[in-house]
Amino acid sequence: MKCVVEQHEGFTIVRIEGRIDIGDGDIKLRHGVREAALFDCPGIILDFTKVTYMDSSGIGELVSIYSELQKSGKNMCLAHLNAKIYDLMTLTQLIAVLPVFDSVEDAMMTMIKAA
Repeated sequence: MKCVVEQHEGFTIVRIEGRIDIGDGDIKLRHGVREAALFDCPGIILDFTKVTYMDSSGIGELVSIYSELQKSGKNMCLAHLNAKIYDLMTLTQLIAVLPVFDSVEDAMMTMIKAA
């Protein structure tokens, strides 16, 4: 798994590639988001376009990261989930907690309107 952190139009985007699972994947996700949190921005968008799989440790890591960011006054959302990950988010009821968007652009537009 790999994370690439980018700045785009004032937003911090974490582009995730590969599997978010126990061991390496969940740790790299945490490090990627912590790097993203260093930027002065209204929110962090996790781009799941190239995520192929996520297990329960990935779900746990998302909840932990989300809580950590909320405490520091930052917003986080997810973009472009594949059908299996969307179903996992629905099954765990995280879809009601973590904002999910069809695309990074949709996430940016919503965050701009909310600011």
